[in-house]
Amino acid sequence: MIGELNQRVRILAQTRYPDGGGGYTEVWNVIATVWADVAPRAGSNVFAADALQSRVEHRVTIRRNAAVLVGMRATVGTLTLTIHAILDDGSPLITLICEELP
Repeated sequence: MIGELNQRVRILAQTRYPDGGGGYTEVWNVIATVWADVAPRAGSNVFAADALQSRVEHRVTIRRNAAVLVGMRATVGTLTLTIHAILDDGSPLITLICEELP
C-alpha cells in the first residue's frame, strides 16, 4: 500500500486572528505536506439553500501523523477537502474521510 501513496497532499489547519471589531479573520496554514493515495468514495446530490448541490466524498490514505485532526483541510492540486473522520486501525497508515468543498 505504501507504494500507492503517489500524490502530494497538503494538510491545513485553521488559525483565527482577531479583527479588532469583535470578529476574526480565518487563515488556513499548511502544517504538513505528505504523500497520499486519494480516491473518490461516494457522491450525492442534496437540496440546500433552494438549489441542488453535489457532494463528493474522498478517501485519503496517508502515513500516520498525530498532527492531523478532524476539521482540518487537505488539498490535492486545486481540490480542497474537509477532513470529517480519521480511520486508524493501528497500521502505519491512516485513512481520512473527506468531503470536497465547492
